[in-house]
Amino acid sequence: MNILIAESQNFSKSALSCLKKIGQVRCARDNREILKEDLAGTNMLWVRLRFHIDQTVLNSAPALKMI
Repeated sequence: MNILIAESQNFSKSALSCLKKIGQVRCARDNREILKEDLAGTNMLWVRLRFHIDQTVLNSAPALKMI
């Protein structure tokens, strides 16, 4: 499973450890347009409050299974 953390600043080390047990974890870069690029091949997207995830963003992630 490919996991993308959209907002990694101050991300829980414990949560990161748990996610690494179920898949490959990557951290997204810092803006919405680049987030859409980072979503290619991502199966799970972990978001908090910074990014607005709308249909445009979702269309960039055809392999996405979980948010």
